[in-house]
Amino acid sequence: MLIYYSNVKKNEFLSFVNITYLFYLFFSYLLYFNIIPNIAPRDLNVFNDSLLGIVEIKTLIGIEGSTASIDSYSGIVVLLNLFYNKSKFSKFLMILISFFSMLLTTRMTPLVAMFFSAFVFVFIRSKYSAILILLTIMSVFLTLLYLLYCKPEFTINIFGLNVKLSLILSEATHSRSLVWYEQIKNVLQFYNIYDYIFGYFEDNITHVVVFKGWYKHMINPHNSYIFLFFLSPFLLILFYINILIKIFNNFNNYTYPIIFFILLAGFTTQKIFVLENPIYLIILSYLLLKDHRNFNKKLT
Repeated sequence: MLIYYSNVKKNEFLSFVNITYLFYLFFSYLLYFNIIPNIAPRDLNVFNDSLLGIVEIKTLIGIEGSTASIDSYSGIVVLLNLFYNKSKFSKFLMILISFFSMLLTTRMTPLVAMFFSAFVFVFIRSKYSAILILLTIMSVFLTLLYLLYCKPEFTINIFGLNVKLSLILSEATHSRSLVWYEQIKNVLQFYNIYDYIFGYFEDNITHVVVFKGWYKHMINPHNSYIFLFFLSPFLLILFYINILIKIFNNFNNYTYPIIFFILLAGFTTQKIFVLENPIYLIILSYLLLKDHRNFNKKLT
């Protein structure tokens, strides 16, 4: 509501995002180099990985202690400055800093989301096709979840070999699908009608044990939509429909790729629609609630 009635100009909004990001990034690097102690209620999710297959590095983490806290955050800052920033020096500097930090996480989520954001910027030119591609992606995702839970023996023929879809999804999602299966199974078994409508806010149902050569207790689905589904399936549906309506009524080719990035990243990270770091919701609300149809004509 505050965003809807505010008179915050686009350059002012960009300054807010950049300053808060740099502040966040500063303390993330202090934690990364062990200059400040870890105060997060979890162990640091730091590991060695290959950067572009060239050199092995220690992955960058956000101040919450995880690569997932900063990878897509850096990616959205790259896109915002690419489309919003009219100062050549500031634009170059912010894109360089945020893109480099994004690469240091070695995560694929922001890279894939950024690639497809570039695709929709080039090819999606109408509000109808903008909605269609989002509905198609969500439909494919829901179909995969259905097959994963209801048809666990479903196979796909790959070069003459019948491979279980569950195995393909496990490898493609870095075992996230194993967590999705166990958590959805618990939801379908224990939720009642009241829970589906008004929500279930205890974590005992979504706290599951996953086995893949090792046992691991999991509560994070690594998916923002599934996470919201656990809280309230009914509210998730209303939330997503509202987003689609706002995109349809206020479509702009210059803001849609940024919105698309956020929504696509939500399929492989839980961090998008939570208040732990509300920056995604703030950006999404600003882009959806303000009229940006003349975005490319005037940026002040």
